[in-house]
Amino acid sequence: MNNADSASPGSVEDSLRRILQSRKFVSSPNLSKFLRYVVEQKLAGNEADLKAYSIAVDALGQPESFDAQIDPRVRVLGGRIRTALTEYYSDEGAEDPVRISMPTGGYKPVFSRSGVAEPQEPGPEPGLAALIKGRSPKQWLVVATVLCMAAYGFGHLALLGLRSTTPSSQRPEIAPSSISILVRENPRDSEAGRERQNSGRFIQDLRAALARNEALSIVLPSNPTGDDLATMAEPSGPDFVINTTIHTIAESRRISVELTNGRTNVLVWARTKTIDLEFNPLKSSEEVVGQFVRELSSQVFGASIRALEGRDPDTLSASQLFVLATWVPGPARNSLKWEKQRIELARLALKKAPEFGPAYSVLADKLAYLAAVDGPSDGDQALSESKNSAARAVELAPGDANTLFNVAQSQWHSGQLNASIRTLRRVLELDPNHSFARFFSTVYPFTCFAAPDEVLDFAVSFDKSLGTDNPIRWVTLTWKGWLHVNREEFDLALDAEQRAAQIFQVPYTVMRHAAILNRLGRTDEAADIILAQRSNWPNLDPAHFSTVTMPRLCQEYSGSEKMLGFYADLTRAIAPRLTR
Repeated sequence: MNNADSASPGSVEDSLRRILQSRKFVSSPNLSKFLRYVVEQKLAGNEADLKAYSIAVDALGQPESFDAQIDPRVRVLGGRIRTALTEYYSDEGAEDPVRISMPTGGYKPVFSRSGVAEPQEPGPEPGLAALIKGRSPKQWLVVATVLCMAAYGFGHLALLGLRSTTPSSQRPEIAPSSISILVRENPRDSEAGRERQNSGRFIQDLRAALARNEALSIVLPSNPTGDDLATMAEPSGPDFVINTTIHTIAESRRISVELTNGRTNVLVWARTKTIDLEFNPLKSSEEVVGQFVRELSSQVFGASIRALEGRDPDTLSASQLFVLATWVPGPARNSLKWEKQRIELARLALKKAPEFGPAYSVLADKLAYLAAVDGPSDGDQALSESKNSAARAVELAPGDANTLFNVAQSQWHSGQLNASIRTLRRVLELDPNHSFARFFSTVYPFTCFAAPDEVLDFAVSFDKSLGTDNPIRWVTLTWKGWLHVNREEFDLALDAEQRAAQIFQVPYTVMRHAAILNRLGRTDEAADIILAQRSNWPNLDPAHFSTVTMPRLCQEYSGSEKMLGFYADLTRAIAPRLTR
């Protein structure tokens, strides 16, 4: 063993065993194989052979034709292991006497003593030892699941709920960020009309969609024995249950999905979709899964964030801070103060886990966003930090769709429109069900000039596919307004913006709403809309939008003069009213 290492082989093996039994590693076989391999190779004196190729072939089972230059999986898993180890030692492994780390720049592990005394004789497992010392082991489960969207954004699920088998007075301050989601056929259904083959495929596809999450660990337990829903409330049961039903009635196939709190059996959300088999006989399971993902993600993610709000950020893990910091329709608040708090949460996450790529992506997105919509937040330093953070996020988490979605958002806010579109397409390669990536990759190319009918039709169809209670709709509605503005269809644009404003608003939508009203000769109303937002955004200024925000968004495209003039007209017309 290298002289730099200060732990005995036996204590290292004990430490490795505890790590591999932790929730993060139990839920990810590849992480476990990777870490076990590099540790065992170093203990055997073979650390010189710890290269990406040997890890891929010997540990991960890749073919001998594996090429690390074009296949990043080893580098991606290496970054995930570094993050997982950081979080493990901030929570479950806080009492471990020996620590295993893997410095950047290679895959050679380092073993060091933590300062905690090693046990002198065999004793209870670490969890019991912690109890004996008067410290409660981790008993909460804060569930976080991200479905399609960035992330980041978002086609992934992020479920966060409280799980405890101890009295509240004994609950630890730091909660793990793993999740437990059961996906199964609804046990309450009758047999009549049930299609077990289609149901099994749908469940398989839905589980696959849930499992696509690099930033957070997801545990997908198998179906339990028995149909008694009361078993879901047992401490060993899952945190959330997704019940699925597929029935065929005449020429229609009805698919129903329910989300239930596994602790309480309370129904959280439900949706039913019907497929006309006569006209859509080949409608794929993937397409239907995508539709449910768009609905389910925002409902669950919103509840997840609310479960963490109000807790001391210092007690949260980097993953939980990422969930709180990232942009999601619904839980977000329309204020400069709230956005600045997201930046601080991202910085805290990086303080806890310096190589946590998703947190860098949030930082990149938020800095670019505030530079675009808040004059005092703009500047070369903010844009430079945003760009550097985006690059670091991609370096550390190139295979995480949520991370890349946030990077794409930061690129769009800072005027790198072509790069943003390319990044969104990469998100869709990683997660075809990422609804926001699919939507934005279609509409972003027409940020600065008129879109063809088929793009507008796509936006309208996408909006109609969402439930009326889905908070994502303010995004789809305001982009309908944006597309109508660029086509100079101002009455249609106003209708879309007014409907979006009933759900949520941000400076972009407020300023576009005001510009539409001004174009329609309703300048006083436009001024009132902006003035009403000054309590949330004290620096909200049409001049910044007309001279900085919109020109920056359109800097890579010619032919946007008409749209830029639209905001310049607002600035000239409204300035006297804003200074009264």
